[in-house]
Amino acid sequence: TIAEGEEEMYEWMREALAKASERDLPIILVAHHPIFTESVNEDEAGVNLPKAMRKKYLSLLKEYGADLLLSGHLHHCVRAEWEGIRLATTGAAGRPLGEEGSGITIVTITDGTPTPTFYDIPDIPCKIK
Repeated sequence: TIAEGEEEMYEWMREALAKASERDLPIILVAHHPIFTESVNEDEAGVNLPKAMRKKYLSLLKEYGADLLLSGHLHHCVRAEWEGIRLATTGAAGRPLGEEGSGITIVTITDGTPTPTFYDIPDIPCKIK
């Protein structure tokens, strides 16, 4: 089912992406749930968006040139891509459920390309070059 207020959220996102696309900077979005984890056609699992919403939001991200969508919720790291848009689901700082330990994702931008990297807490760099 589609959540109450979803149309307002979509319109807000469309307006925010339109403004962001006017700037000459990478567009990075942050969400709690990933749109999908491995494949845009994967089954609905309560950790991804319903199939009816996936293409709608992915098309919006593509229309405005989004580069990266960061999300959480899974408590483990997953990387995916759809038509040039990278999706990075990060592991957990407090209760990891994947192979990685407790940690954080740091996004660096080199030559206009944002790159997410997950660091276990003992490996978090003091300085990013």
